[in-house]
Amino acid sequence: SDSTKNFITEKTYKAIMNLHPFFIVGSPSQHSLLRARGYETFEELFGVDCVMDFSQAQKMWQYIAHTDLDILKQKIQNEYLDKLVYNQKLFLSRKVSWTDIIDNIVELTH
Repeated sequence: SDSTKNFITEKTYKAIMNLHPFFIVGSPSQHSLLRARGYETFEELFGVDCVMDFSQAQKMWQYIAHTDLDILKQKIQNEYLDKLVYNQKLFLSRKVSWTDIIDNIVELTH
């Protein structure tokens, strides 16, 4: 996703469709935008509220690196699966305005 504009890209929607918890590195307003659209976000799972610089990225990496993979998988299964399924259903049922998408693409490419 774009780090200077509040524009959610296909990488985030790919995670949503594949039931993957995600974290957007860049502007925290992107998480706010997703929540405003009704999506669940996963800052708590990744142990940070935002990642906008290298030190914040290191903090998130340390949190993930020190979490046992089996424990993380169980936590996602037990605590986050409902949110992941909810996000996928919301994505599949959304109404898409192609005009807005085209306007965003044109604005970002100029």
